[in-house]
Amino acid sequence: MSAQFESVNNPMPLESMIRNEVLYYDNDVVITGISGRLPESSNIEEFKENLMKEVDMVNDDERRWPKGLYGLPTRCAKIKDLSKFDANFFGIHPKQAHRMDPMLRKMLEVTYEAIIDAGINPTTVRGSRTGVFVGISFSESYEFWMRDSEDINEYTMLGSAKSMFANRVSFSFDFNGPSYSLDTACSSSMYGIHHAVSAIRAGECNAAIVGGLNLILNPHTSL
Repeated sequence: MSAQFESVNNPMPLESMIRNEVLYYDNDVVITGISGRLPESSNIEEFKENLMKEVDMVNDDERRWPKGLYGLPTRCAKIKDLSKFDANFFGIHPKQAHRMDPMLRKMLEVTYEAIIDAGINPTTVRGSRTGVFVGISFSESYEFWMRDSEDINEYTMLGSAKSMFANRVSFSFDFNGPSYSLDTACSSSMYGIHHAVSAIRAGECNAAIVGGLNLILNPHTSL
C-alpha cells in the first residue's frame, strides 16, 4: 500500500487537497492520495466493495502452497496478479524486472496511482522535494536470488535489497527528498508515517510517499 502526504503550506498544487471548508493549520500534514494491493483486491475501491459485500478475502485455495503443507493453516489472504508488471512504463529493462521483488513492482504501481488519486499529474512532481519512506521487514526474492553464487548478477541487489524499495521509487519518479526503508516488524508502516510527517515538518521535504509492504510466497516464512 502507498499513500501521498503533503503539508498544507506546500508550494506544490493543492487544489485536490482542499475542496471543502475545513480549517487547516500551517503545520498540518494531510493524506492527499492513496492506493494499494490488498487480499483479493486490485485496488482500494475493490477492497471496499468486498468489505461491503461481506466477501471472505481469506480462503483455502492452493495458489500459494498445497493445503496442510508443514501443518500450516489452510486459509490465508492472497494478492492477485503478482506476475503482471509493465516494465517499459517505468523504464525498467526486462532483465531487471525479472529479478525485481514483486513487492517492489507493486510499490512502483501504487505510488503512481496514489499520486493520480491526489489529483496530481506524476510528470509535474519530477524533481520535487518528495521523500519516500517504505516499511518492509524482509525480501524473499533477495534470499532466493542470493542462494546460488553462480546465479547472482548486477540486477540482484537492485531488484531485491531492502534499501532499493525506497530508492527505486525515488529514482523512477525523480524525487529529490529523503529516501529509505524502515524495519520495525509489524509497525514498519506506522514508523514510516512518523518519519514522513517529521521530515515534512522539519523542512526536509515538501511531500512524501509512504509505503507498507508484506508478501509471503515461501511457506518457510510462515513456520
